[in-house]
Order: sequence, then C-alpha cells, then structure tokens
Amino acid sequence: MEYDALFSIDSKASGFEYMPSRLIARAVDYARFGRLYLHQGTWNGEQIISKNWVTASTLENKSISRKHYPSWLGSGCDRTYYTYQWWGHTNCDSTYQYFPNGNLGQFIYVIPHEDIIIVHCGNSNDFLAPMIYGILLIVSNTMIFMRRS
Repeated sequence: MEYDALFSIDSKASGFEYMPSRLIARAVDYARFGRLYLHQGTWNGEQIISKNWVTASTLENKSISRKHYPSWLGSGCDRTYYTYQWWGHTNCDSTYQYFPNGNLGQFIYVIPHEDIIIVHCGNSNDFLAPMIYGILLIVSNTMIFMRRS
C-alpha cells in the first residue's frame, strides 16, 4: 500500500476485528487492491494471493441454487451473485464483473474483460445502485460502440 490504512477493532478489550466494515484506505490503495484481483492475485510478477482463492471469491458458485437469491438479482444468463464478500454480475456473453461494496458507497469495481478498475469513495449509499447501473450502462454502450467501429 502507498499509504497506511486503518482497520477497526470491535473493542480494545477483545482486540477482535469489527466484522461488518471499517477497512479505511485511500482511493489509490483501493485501486491497487482491485489490480491485485484483476491480475488473479499476482503483484509485479509475484503470486501473493492464491489464484484459486481469487477465482473462488469472484466467480459465481453455480452449485448454489438461484432459488436462494432474491428474484431481483436475475436468474437467466444476465444475473447477479454474491460470494466471499464480493458481488458479481454475469453477462449473457459469459463475461463478468465483480466488486466489494463497502460502507457508505465505497466500492472497487473490476471488469476483467475490459481491464478496468473503478474506485468510488463515497459518503452515502443513496446513489450507489443508480451509479453502478450507470457504470454497467456506460461500459456496455462503450463495448457496443467499439464493436461497431
């Protein structure tokens, strides 16, 4: 990391990590984390996170029945999933993207087939869903435009 990050503990007495959230870092370091995952756990030629772990934590686990997901996440070839703290979205063309969603709109959005990492450091969840939808719309429209050119 370029800068020191903070990680909250539940209490000084227990020293136990605060589980729901609280990895506090700068955007550049969130982007580096996204890069690490984009490159399957490899950083500057060194495997520092198991490629198997990165794959298992970012790709859809198809052994989990779609009946366990709410219907609004989709069930066809264009669907959203959740696994090991990462949200993902599979497209009908078999491409996918994934992101960890943090407190108050923080996220690291990774689009592997486009080699794109988008970091958002926010202070409100109010606009998170429309923003992610907008990103998907921009990326898909850009891909259509690029294919036509």
